[in-house]
Amino acid sequence: MKHYDFEYTKMFTKKKGTAELDDTYLLLHLDGEEKHFQFGEVVSYQVEYYNGVTLRLKMADKSRFKLIANANFCNAEPFGNFCESFEGTLARYAREHQGTLVRKPSIFEQKWVLWFLIAGTLAIAWIIVRSLSAGQGVSNALVPMGLFAMLWAAWFNTQKKRKEALSEE
Repeated sequence: MKHYDFEYTKMFTKKKGTAELDDTYLLLHLDGEEKHFQFGEVVSYQVEYYNGVTLRLKMADKSRFKLIANANFCNAEPFGNFCESFEGTLARYAREHQGTLVRKPSIFEQKWVLWFLIAGTLAIAWIIVRSLSAGQGVSNALVPMGLFAMLWAAWFNTQKKRKEALSEE
């Protein structure tokens, strides 16, 4: 059994939590509350790494669980380390038990996001060219450029994590 200490965000405040991760279950201690998840009862899970880490679980009884470590409010790195270990443990469990456990892709792993980023980048380039040809400078495109730079960084980070995860299997 592995033990993890981490911080998470609830209602825009930093909280402390712990997790005990075994081969067949997860036990979370969150703000005086104890949550127990048997892997056999988990239908699907999703972990997103963007501006922190978000963990989502969907259970067989249709209940859902979500835990967020927002990088603006707490140190999300320990929670991210826990989620990486949790994903690996769930993947091993699914292989060993031939279960129907589904890993939902994060938004940056979905195919349409790449096309959205390409189209948005081309639109920003077009705005820059039009602005420069009209003698206005690039100030109209600064906010979208910053936004798309962050989205591209998140997309590349997700692709890197995905390749690392595939190489570990």
